[in-house]
Amino acid sequence: MNRHILAACLCLLAALPGLAEAQTYRLVWADEFRPENQLTDNWTAIVTPRPANNELQYYTDSPSNVHLEDGCLVLTARREQKGQKSFTSGRVDSDKKVTFKHGVIRSRFWMPRTEGGLWPAFWMMGDDRSQVGWPHCGELDIMEAGHSNGFGGNEEKHFSAAVHWGADSRHHKYFSKAGVNPYSVQDGYHIFTCVWNENEIRCYLDDCREPYFTGDLSAGTDPAPYVHKPFFILYNIAVGGNYPGILDPDRVTALPDGQTVREMRIDWVRVYQLEGQENVRAVRNDKHLVPNAEQTYVAP
Repeated sequence: MNRHILAACLCLLAALPGLAEAQTYRLVWADEFRPENQLTDNWTAIVTPRPANNELQYYTDSPSNVHLEDGCLVLTARREQKGQKSFTSGRVDSDKKVTFKHGVIRSRFWMPRTEGGLWPAFWMMGDDRSQVGWPHCGELDIMEAGHSNGFGGNEEKHFSAAVHWGADSRHHKYFSKAGVNPYSVQDGYHIFTCVWNENEIRCYLDDCREPYFTGDLSAGTDPAPYVHKPFFILYNIAVGGNYPGILDPDRVTALPDGQTVREMRIDWVRVYQLEGQENVRAVRNDKHLVPNAEQTYVAP
């Protein structure tokens, strides 16, 4: 098509009523992980020797697994014996400390290289988990990496997202999507964005305007009764388990010995909401530390 005709068509489309419009969300909460912060204000380091999904790690609150460093929240996976587990690692959540319903959540982090058995994740669950259990609480997985389907040269480009729900574990339902990105997402910091509203969920990587994951959450759909309420945020590095398909500690080559560690470094996490719909509850808020240019987010 002639470029002048194309430009005229685009202008006409932009002027037509009834087409979807980009929405501007305003920053309502942020954690910048500054050195002066107390990690425990907004986060709890989970301690459990019995993680789900046949995972092989013991989650601890030791500084060797969870700490602040150089303006980042750092989660560290290690090969070390603790209890009956061959590995230790870090998991944090904002349950009872930072919760919100709908909006945009964005986070900039550097995940570890997953090849050989690691499973890093950035996700959310409903804040009624302690009352109704999982999956009744609902779960929104914004990013998880390390699935066995990514093996064979695509490990650094492969990741997925999902929605989980159900009345109880016997009636667990979900939909998910995995794909291979054109470039590595394990070679440095990347920004993952989730747009979540009463109708849908959309997830984006970096500056891409096309979502890598979409899901229908509108009234009448199966997940709708489980996902429209306040949620809290989670980060973790699992070792082995069902997702990587590795259940034998000797097969975890990502952590070959006690001298090797793998880190997930979270630079920041932010929540944006539409004006008049602000509902974040938080202990500490760093939004005043965020540059003016990043105080709003225009959803694609």
